[in-house]
Amino acid sequence: MGVLQRLFRKKPKAQLKKMAGDFKLPAFPKVAMDVRALLRNDRSTNQQIGECLKEDPGLTMRLLQSVNSAASSRGRRIADPVLAVGMLGRANLEYLVLAHATRDALPNTKVTGFSPAEFWGIATQRARLAETIAKATKPSEAGVSYAASLLQDMAVPVLAKAMRSEYRPILETVDGAWDILDEHEREAFGWDHGQFGGWMCEAWSFPDAITAAVASHHRDVHDELPVPDAVRAVAHMQSIAPTAEETERVLQSLDETFGISANDGRELLDLHLAA
Repeated sequence: MGVLQRLFRKKPKAQLKKMAGDFKLPAFPKVAMDVRALLRNDRSTNQQIGECLKEDPGLTMRLLQSVNSAASSRGRRIADPVLAVGMLGRANLEYLVLAHATRDALPNTKVTGFSPAEFWGIATQRARLAETIAKATKPSEAGVSYAASLLQDMAVPVLAKAMRSEYRPILETVDGAWDILDEHEREAFGWDHGQFGGWMCEAWSFPDAITAAVASHHRDVHDELPVPDAVRAVAHMQSIAPTAEETERVLQSLDETFGISANDGRELLDLHLAA
């Protein structure tokens, strides 16, 4: 039983149907599920995990891109998923598998007010910044910070397809101003995409840390749903190149949460943008 079920005593799929009517949860990729099972099996080997990953070339490619991005400063490129398992560690690899497999499972439909390419470009930039901040402040949260920041708005493409007639007017109203999307959703439906995404995470049996972060990335919905500080610090970033306002909000979060000065914060952001 996941964290939302324990706190609210509701079944994920029933809750999703209540929120979005005749909603069908996308199938989660089988290879990703098999890899997760191996990662959680103490008797499995890195070789077995790597060979399982190879059964999904697209997922393997995304994972290796993430690994090589992190390893770029050391000048070493990894081409074998077996080596990637040893380099990342099992916990971080599980977060990356979940992040990239989820992206592959979600609808890629373009509708008025929503461009998948722009959406995922922004999400990737935000995730990388969250990972950079976590590595500099709480390294143990780097993996979950990346995954949660990439997936924080994962419900948007689902809702854009599943509730097209009801959701399109909201997308047209916000017109790319994603930081106010949740306000319009709550006004129209009584819930927002963060909550919907949290129940999706629950239905897919995601780790509690990701479920909590996705459900609460814009606002606290329950005291027992903690969000990694790095995720909250970048949650409002909704552009590939951070605007002046977004930059100032990140710097303020870094100061208030981690005690990082404005100058040091700018150096951290510059390091991220230069990567």
